Amino acid sequence: MENKEQMSDQQISLPTEIYQALLEAAQDKGLSLVEWIADKLPEADQESPRPQPVDDLLGAINSLEEPHHQYQKTPFGEAVAAKLAKQGLRRS
Repeated sequence: MENKEQMSDQQISLPTEIYQALLEAAQDKGLSLVEWIADKLPEADQESPRPQPVDDLLGAINSLEEPHHQYQKTPFGEAVAAKLAKQGLRRS
């Protein structure tokens, strides 16, 4: 953690069971409670988590291919299709 010299001590009140659970989690990782809590905080230079890379997903679906699945007709789906057909929209 950066700028430890500029930090001042603060106190918070926690129910005993919450404090004990936090302390146990920290001890399980071999950390002090302060270190464990600091480890759980987001990095200061990141406002939001980085999005996951999508490089491995690019090109995974070929939209030019015919779909290989057959939709199942349902009363609701048929009602929607009929309403859309009245508006001039048809299934392809």
